[in-house]
This record gives sequence, C-alpha cells and structure tokens, in this order.
Amino acid sequence: KEEFASTNDNTDRPASKQKDNTIYFDMGLIAKVYGMCNRNQFVDVDEIGFFNFFNLRDNHSVKIKDHERVRVYYLLHKMSEILEKETKKVWLECILMNLQIPRSDYNSKYRHCVSDMPGMRNAKFAKNLDVLFDTL
Repeated sequence: KEEFASTNDNTDRPASKQKDNTIYFDMGLIAKVYGMCNRNQFVDVDEIGFFNFFNLRDNHSVKIKDHERVRVYYLLHKMSEILEKETKKVWLECILMNLQIPRSDYNSKYRHCVSDMPGMRNAKFAKNLDVLFDTL
C-alpha cells in the first residue's frame, strides 16, 4: 500500500513513498503530455521531473499555473482512466494530494472541459487531450 509522508523540505505537501518501482505512465505518454501541458497548464519543469512527478516519485516538482486548474483536473481524469481500478484510486489520491487539490473540487470540476458550455479554451484543450489519449 501507499504511505503518505511529509516532504523533506518541511512543507505541508504530502509525498508518496513507494515500496517498489511502479511506473504508472511510460515516458512516451509523459513526453506527449509534457509537450502539450508544460508552460501551459504547469509552471516550466524539466521532462524528467515531470515524469517522476506523475509516477509518484517526486511530490513537488510540478506546480499548476494560475487559472489552469480546470484543465489540469481534466488531464488528471484522462490519465487516471488508463489505469486499472485499484491503481487508479491510489494514484489519483496521491496526485491530488501532491497538487494540493481537494477531492471535492476535483470531483465537481473535472468534466468542465467537456460540459455543454465549456468555453473555447477548455473545449480546445479537451479536444487536443482527447486526440492525444485516443492515439494510445
């Protein structure tokens, strides 16, 4: 099971201590998501930091840019959908904690990008992300 612990830099951000070397997402997928989302939805980070963050090996290298939360919620939803049920639950809980996203916020907003009236930026993001994940 996953254990949660505080980070070494004494912040309140939770970390996931892994007892194994689980890779949730391969570098191919992470590279595509990185290309689409780095500097757009997330503050600039190197690709290895991005890979480690989304594979729960680093809990503080990725930060959401202002006004990008709804799009990040949709991204997390799409990423979690390709995981097996039990893995999905653990991964999503850890990633939400690492990004300091309350589960209730995520649950109420992750579908906004594909709602009846998503807004042009959200709709474009969702379409591009759907194309990316449809090619897997």
